[in-house]
Amino acid sequence: METPDPRPVIEEALSQAIGEENNRGMSLILDYLSVSALRLCQACSAGAEEAVMRMLQHGVNPNEADNNGNYPIHLAAAHLQPAVVNVLIEHVVDLNAMNRHGKTPLQVALEACAAPRLDFSDSGPARSKAHSVAARKRRRLSKWPQDIRNNPPIIEFPKFHRCEEIAATLLDHGASPVSAAKSAAGGPPLHLACLIGSKQTIVKLLEKGANVNEIGGHFEHVLLIAIATNRPDLAAILL
Repeated sequence: METPDPRPVIEEALSQAIGEENNRGMSLILDYLSVSALRLCQACSAGAEEAVMRMLQHGVNPNEADNNGNYPIHLAAAHLQPAVVNVLIEHVVDLNAMNRHGKTPLQVALEACAAPRLDFSDSGPARSKAHSVAARKRRRLSKWPQDIRNNPPIIEFPKFHRCEEIAATLLDHGASPVSAAKSAAGGPPLHLACLIGSKQTIVKLLEKGANVNEIGGHFEHVLLIAIATNRPDLAAILL
């Protein structure tokens, strides 16, 4: 009797684990699959540190993007996987590589943490009509001061801590503190750090050369975020 091919079942199990964000399940399944650039990206998303190391040792290129234009370092950063970020840095990944949205790993890590406080539904290409952009900014600026001060969306501490750790690691290893994606919804890294209220990351960004006058994102100026979120301590650092 012919033995059935287990690969379709394994692939289905992997897809289910990915859909459920079951990192432990993904890690276990990836150990049974052959190495490839796609598997490396999946392992980085899952935080499967051992699987990532195994694939890198087998020669998989850590600077190769997947079909969606995401690099392994972006996926590890976006899913807030600090251990995997460290492994990738040891294998000389490009920390300033930009994904298809023109964002760096530092930006996507900060956006992942800031998501509860900012709607990234229009984080793709900038709208062409100037009045639409202006209207969106007016709408957000009119709502955010009272909404955030009175009822700020909660950022879970474990996620916040992992984000701070990844941001510090990336900056200490040469990631740029400024943004090349001027149209990004969240804006430059400094704006995002202020949005999540990370004093540690703000100080680190300024030490590495971030520009407090850089314009970008829905609020345009980082000081507006400090004011809207009722953080005079952050405003004092920025002034």
